[in-house]
Amino acid sequence: MPARERSCLQRATADFRIEVADTPEKKEAAYRLRYQVYCTERGYEPGDGTLETDRFDERAGHALLTQLSTGRVVGTVRLVAPAVTPRDPAALDVPMRHVCPPAVLKLLPRCGRIGEISRFAISKDLRDDPAGAVPLRLGLLRGIVELSASMQLGTWCAIMERSLLRLLRRSGVHFEPLGPAIEHHGLR
Repeated sequence: MPARERSCLQRATADFRIEVADTPEKKEAAYRLRYQVYCTERGYEPGDGTLETDRFDERAGHALLTQLSTGRVVGTVRLVAPAVTPRDPAALDVPMRHVCPPAVLKLLPRCGRIGEISRFAISKDLRDDPAGAVPLRLGLLRGIVELSASMQLGTWCAIMERSLLRLLRRSGVHFEPLGPAIEHHGLR
């Protein structure tokens, strides 16, 4: 592993704690940060005034990234487990199903269990520091891996901004596009 990546990984584990949000209080902390990022800062979701939630949260695993020096939650991500739809048992009911053309979803592998990564959120004051955000992204990716193991999911899918895809690629994580970019809170 190159020195830069090793340094970022060391900082991610030394400065931040990643944990599964397995209590109502931890989930509420994730929803509160999501409200800050997705409702207040970006205006993507309506929220309820303090929390951002949706129907997929009930069958999602949630991870929190906490800054050790302050005890503050600075990142969160969720991994939505698939569910089949009653009208179409072959269709996966994940958030991207509601914004992607059906032909794109048919390209997802049918072997193994698929989970959708969503609500990948980092606090604005830390997100805007390009060098400092790398350990945060790595910490959230570690959370995704831990959630995948506990939920027995072997494949990930996601709708992401091109800028996040580039940042993840620089961190050594590569996603394969399933289709053309779509409009969903910007081009993704």
